[in-house]
Amino acid sequence: MKSNISLRTDLRQTQTMAPALVHSLKLLEKPLLELSAVVKEEIASNPILEQEESSPISIDEAREEYDDPELYDKKVEFENELPDSSYSSDFNDDFSEDSEFADDEQYDDDLSSENEFSVLSQFAPDEEDYLYQAGGNNEYSQDEEEKRQFMYDSISRGESLQEHLISQIGLDHFSSNEIEIAEEIIGSIDERGYLVTPLAEIAQALNTTLAEVESVLMRVQEFDPCGVGARSLTECLLIQLNHAAEPKNQLAKELLEKYPDLLAERKLPQLLRLCDCTKEELSDAIAYITQFSPTPGYDFASKKIVYILPDIEVEWSDEEQRFVGTVLNDYIPEIHISKKYLALLDDENTSPEVKKYISEKLRSAEQLQRELSLRESTLKRVTDLVVAHQQEFFTKGIMAMKPYTMLEIADELDLHETTISRAVAGKYVKLPQGITELRQFFVSGVQSEDGDLLANSAVKELLRSFINDEDPHKPLSDSELVKMFKERGVELARRTVAKYRDALKIPSSTQRKRI
Repeated sequence: MKSNISLRTDLRQTQTMAPALVHSLKLLEKPLLELSAVVKEEIASNPILEQEESSPISIDEAREEYDDPELYDKKVEFENELPDSSYSSDFNDDFSEDSEFADDEQYDDDLSSENEFSVLSQFAPDEEDYLYQAGGNNEYSQDEEEKRQFMYDSISRGESLQEHLISQIGLDHFSSNEIEIAEEIIGSIDERGYLVTPLAEIAQALNTTLAEVESVLMRVQEFDPCGVGARSLTECLLIQLNHAAEPKNQLAKELLEKYPDLLAERKLPQLLRLCDCTKEELSDAIAYITQFSPTPGYDFASKKIVYILPDIEVEWSDEEQRFVGTVLNDYIPEIHISKKYLALLDDENTSPEVKKYISEKLRSAEQLQRELSLRESTLKRVTDLVVAHQQEFFTKGIMAMKPYTMLEIADELDLHETTISRAVAGKYVKLPQGITELRQFFVSGVQSEDGDLLANSAVKELLRSFINDEDPHKPLSDSELVKMFKERGVELARRTVAKYRDALKIPSSTQRKRI
């Protein structure tokens, strides 16, 4: 078969986004802290831009403003949205097996210097006695740098699991060969505390015998934290059981050694027959097992501190007699155009090369100003609609949440759905209840018999209330939950109930059953 190579030309229409539009979209989806960093970087790289003397609130000042660290340092989930801890134990979990951005603003890359001057002059301060720095930029003061460095130096890094285990090798009488094996074993332990490399591979890598590696592993399993170095959940729990200070529960040991699968599936009738014990004894044994940690290494896992600043604040307005949303810009540096460089651009004695450079930087500064304004206006429009739509939620809670999708708000604002998604991404809202993601206000709904729409979050909350009120000795099955929803006028399929239950990290009725 012959292969022919030829050239041909095609005429086709495609949509492409201008670089300025792409950059504008990137700014739109940046949360407050990232946006502040981008603006500061632009100020540092563009001498035309200057920061207002009244600089934005610093991180340290923000900490003081938010007296409750829960409001500032992390996302605060609503208390009634958290899964019931009694049904989400780690033991059960581990044991069981392009775009369009519509706006009136237009980008013109062919602006002349005169047009740029006339447009950008409005951003310059009106005060005639404005004093600018010789360098064109406002730099951080030495005092601010020292405070920032002190904050960085104050962040300590905790000891890792491997470091903790390596430090214990010297406390035992290991030979040089055993030390090498122990270090290899410790290096193969994951963040949960489990050994993930087969012993045969370790023996082959170190050119030693399997028996010697097993012997060293037994000694490593004596290290703190108890249960480390296990190769399975069953072994991890057995190690902790064998090292328990209190009297050992022999029935618990029997369950782990002989019937781990039945235990994980909570086949209680079968366990009662096989173990020849009473319900009380079996219940005590299971409770004894659940006191052990299925992941002993997680206490040493590095925890990355993520600081969150709300992009939006929702408060009650006495004037409007309703809740209103405000876009927060306190942490974004206020910028303006340097009069010094504007004067140079208008000076006849300025060389063409300098004018060209200033003109390029002015174009970049104008684009940044426009993009920041466009981001704020877009986020404000989205916020106003969301807050107006969810007024009852702010007073009545999660059960009053109304269905609202990004497609709906995109149609109302005459924007593309992906633009709404970018505006919402990574944004947080400060509410009277705490801080939550803006994305949480966009939920689909389920229609009730009377025609009303219930938000998925409200349905989940209703499901949680059903399960919280159930008899732990006779937990509700998914089919029974379907009937309870139907009595409330909500038609749900059994698989939908199971999906919502899994999303809430609530085990099945078999796993929830208490003896």
